[in-house]
Amino acid sequence: MATRALTPVAQRRSRATVSARRALGRGRDWRQVLLSQDADAIWQELSIQVRTAIPDHASGYEQLTQELFLHLLATDRVSVYIDRNLSDSEITKDIVSILCE
Repeated sequence: MATRALTPVAQRRSRATVSARRALGRGRDWRQVLLSQDADAIWQELSIQVRTAIPDHASGYEQLTQELFLHLLATDRVSVYIDRNLSDSEITKDIVSILCE
């Protein structure tokens, strides 16, 4: 009897990553996303913020998201948001101000 090899369908993810992705659909706030330390979840939220803050920017959302992501890392803004215990609206306001510079 011949058996067929199993086909891998997806890599196994950590529970934190899986729960972070599920929670994105439920509207997690910035603090939760940043505390998860999940780069994909942070990127997704930044991408949403870029598209919301600059709706008429026909192209270049990915580049703007990348620049924003790198700016937050280079200036250590993520630690500032967490250390100062900023609220979701305060973090959003700061991110929008960075986008408008």
